[in-house]
Amino acid sequence: MSDSARLLLAALIVLTSCVVEPLRGDDIAATAESTQPESQVLVVPVRTVPAIEVEKLVRELFDGVQIEADVRTNSLFVNGTSKQLQAIEQVLQVVDQAENPLSFTVHLAHIEQTISGDDAAAADFQWPDVDPDAVFHGQQILTGEVTRRDLHVQAIEGQQCHVQIGGTQAVQESRMGDPRGGFRTAYHQEPTGSILQVTAARRSSKVLLELSYESTQLGESGNADVPTRKETLVINSTLSVNPGKAVLAGSMQTSTTGAAGTSRSRTLLIVRAEKVD
Repeated sequence: MSDSARLLLAALIVLTSCVVEPLRGDDIAATAESTQPESQVLVVPVRTVPAIEVEKLVRELFDGVQIEADVRTNSLFVNGTSKQLQAIEQVLQVVDQAENPLSFTVHLAHIEQTISGDDAAAADFQWPDVDPDAVFHGQQILTGEVTRRDLHVQAIEGQQCHVQIGGTQAVQESRMGDPRGGFRTAYHQEPTGSILQVTAARRSSKVLLELSYESTQLGESGNADVPTRKETLVINSTLSVNPGKAVLAGSMQTSTTGAAGTSRSRTLLIVRAEKVD
């Protein structure tokens, strides 16, 4: 049975036991002569299914009710009478109980390639195309020096989850001559490492990922023991992916030319999500 069919069945079971019925015929005329029920607003978090699917269901079952799904918080904003809101709340309770929340494993591979020498200096240099799925599984050989960092996070559907890996490192803040000879150097601590933040939800046969990734590294300032230059890579993206299939979430290319020649680098961020049974 499809998700929509299960939602509809659960809702109909509740509706058959509800005392709230839509107004029809003579009831409408009679109601017009009486005081109209005051409209109220209800904000309902949906725990186990995408709110946009429940929005469609409520529109079908409750004609005339104003409803809007908030995809970011997976909630519903409903405007209706007190009796309508009570009935809708009952429907949503059954929908949440009828569904089991899904769990996802989200993988992110942060890959950096560096190439130098004559190949990098060539005027017509181009990075080879990549197959994200093949690269993720190590089935495509990448050119140049390659470094790779992998992060994994378990995400419950609709819940924001994150993983943070890293620490702090002493960084030179200032350096000045000392009247007594030598130099005095001041330091402070800089955070380094990676943060991956994910919200996952199913959309039909696909997985919708709201992804935020930040990676901070310290460069060198001539003194390899005391780096001062801070490099931060940040990406925020919304992706629709097939479960188990890796996709390219973002990439960046840089080129540097100096006394030592030309150096080129490329950063690849590859994401893969899979449902956990």
